[in-house]
Amino acid sequence: MNPLQSRSPAQYYPAVNASQSLEPSSSGVQDTNESIDRSVPPPAISHPEGSILADNPLASGSNQLAAQKSRDQLTQAIIRQKNPPGATSPQLDSNRVFIDPAKRSSIDEKTRKLALRQTTAARKLLYFPNAALTGELKKAATNFKTVIDSMKGSELDFFMSFNFGANELFPEKSAKSLGELLDRLIETQSSNATDRAVFISIMGMIGKEYMGAMKQRDKGKEIPAKKLKFINLFSKKIAELGLAPLSDDLVNRIRLMGDSEALAPRKREEQPDEAKQVDEAPPPLRSGVHDLGENADNVLGIDSNERIPKVTWPVGKIHEDRVSMTLEPMVDHVSGRAARTLIIWDLLCGESSEQLYKGLLETHQHEQAENPKPKLPMEYLSDSQRQAKLARIAGVCGMLIGVGYHTALELIEGALIYTGQNLRNEVSPLTDAGNLFGKGAATDLMVELFAHQTSDSA
Repeated sequence: MNPLQSRSPAQYYPAVNASQSLEPSSSGVQDTNESIDRSVPPPAISHPEGSILADNPLASGSNQLAAQKSRDQLTQAIIRQKNPPGATSPQLDSNRVFIDPAKRSSIDEKTRKLALRQTTAARKLLYFPNAALTGELKKAATNFKTVIDSMKGSELDFFMSFNFGANELFPEKSAKSLGELLDRLIETQSSNATDRAVFISIMGMIGKEYMGAMKQRDKGKEIPAKKLKFINLFSKKIAELGLAPLSDDLVNRIRLMGDSEALAPRKREEQPDEAKQVDEAPPPLRSGVHDLGENADNVLGIDSNERIPKVTWPVGKIHEDRVSMTLEPMVDHVSGRAARTLIIWDLLCGESSEQLYKGLLETHQHEQAENPKPKLPMEYLSDSQRQAKLARIAGVCGMLIGVGYHTALELIEGALIYTGQNLRNEVSPLTDAGNLFGKGAATDLMVELFAHQTSDSA
């Protein structure tokens, strides 16, 4: 069974009774995090069950010094925010330490194995997608090419200034080369993994412009003229195609449900903007979660000239205690990129406004209010609708994990929302998916999702 299609939430969410632990899923997937007491806010960041120290058998009695040595292995790689060379951002509290979360894989073999496993499954999906995924990419690329072909001259300027996933993925970045890439996706047989990654990234960047504009508006800030011009132009073009309108209200409701602030209420405490801005060196070239893309490609037997290129992006430093308490790999932090990508992918595939990203969850919530025994969310859909939805969410998460921008844990809640499940009912208001899926379940669920959307001939 597909993890995001056929299970009830109770099979991998903790029981409502805080004294009970997580129940295993029908396929044996289980996260062994301790149950959560939702009656009080979570304590200050420390080393609860699930941290490096708590999992270490040396972390009790006379072995505290050995446990501290284990912790020191992680903190050796920290970047302390005390006037680093060239820093221009505000200085953080000197007692707060932020590190590159990839360092955990260098000292914890369990985390490294999870990182490699999800990277391998994600890249395999990008190299060998099944017919459902290539079909959903074809539908979206067909409509998107019509939009691009109708833009003339300066109308393309703002769009062509986008960093399409990363310059290493799409170095030419011209209207002609973009049209050729879309043609390959439409033909399906001639497209490659990098084509798929670039197009999924483009859809995410368009969604980011819409959702970012609503965020600026809500904060009382003026939307930049170039951004507003692009949004108005794109809205006009999709209207000419008869596609769903992206009203301000609709986009904002999706943002408030699916962006990182909604999914990770403590994100700016665990990863302040200042921590991301301070870099002691240019961002490195990386591929896959914790730069394990090449290892994954070796496992998959991908020829060197067919591999997804390494890309650069800023290191997303996170509070050292959050990294130490989370066995699942992290790269940046919990992300809203699933929502901002799927709002555009759904639209380009002809979904109605009511169904963009959040439609299935809202349908299920309404049914729950009216029916004491509601269906499982995916049961509201036809077989073809289920296949399309699972293909799109697998494609988005597969790109983000396969290239290395995010991890299974950082994307799992956004994926569950898309498949009609509300994690906010299952966690403390101040916590995120790490409390439920932080010890291996996020990887298990994503890997299983990817496997169902990977070609059987791979």
